[in-house]
Amino acid sequence: MTVPGSQTDAPPMPGNQRPARKGVEDRVLEALRPLVEAIALTFGHRCEVVLHDLRKPEQSIVAIANGHVTGRTAGMSVLAGPSGDLGFQVLYRPDVDAVVNYRTSGPDGRQLKSTSVMLRDRRGNPYGAVCINMDLTEALMGKAFLDEFCMEETITTPLDRHVALEPITPEPVGHMVDRLIAESIEAVRTPVALMRKEDRMRAVERMEARGVFVMKGSIERAARALNVSRFSIYNYLKEIRNR
Repeated sequence: MTVPGSQTDAPPMPGNQRPARKGVEDRVLEALRPLVEAIALTFGHRCEVVLHDLRKPEQSIVAIANGHVTGRTAGMSVLAGPSGDLGFQVLYRPDVDAVVNYRTSGPDGRQLKSTSVMLRDRRGNPYGAVCINMDLTEALMGKAFLDEFCMEETITTPLDRHVALEPITPEPVGHMVDRLIAESIEAVRTPVALMRKEDRMRAVERMEARGVFVMKGSIERAARALNVSRFSIYNYLKEIRNR
């Protein structure tokens, strides 16, 4: 006799298939989804909260609240974040799991205060991230007013007016990677044809800090831009990460 409600009492699934079991990483990311909205509701519409799945960098954003702060939506690339984002700099540093209260800027130049927390698997590899970007535009305007109001010697400083955000068309991922590679090479201030190994490594190091190499095909793109083989790029990255 079987007990009603037991497993033997349940009808078999079609084809005797069992539902796929989610991994630990998938369950953690799913559990963090409500936290995204909760943090945003707590701090208001100026606080953007983003949950990334770094295993899918081309479409890393799995949940986002108040995306109007940076003009992002779910499904966008990990590279579409604020300018000056330091989060990528901890990807290959197992001793650092969070960067808190650092300054970045939005697509229209507004000042943001950002925090990035990395999620790592048992081997220490990053698979996800929770990022918070707080729009400081009005707060900084208020601070400037109070600083000026409380000073005995008045010093006036031009303040940016609050500008409504225009709809932003996401930049294609391939174009974004090429742009970041070009900016990294330009920052070295040496023509590619005249670059020595040290110059190329400086450019590659800048690319890694911007998160370029989490994108598929980025090694080949960087190799073409620097006029070297992709094996050279791998060797540069190995040297950089071993420092």
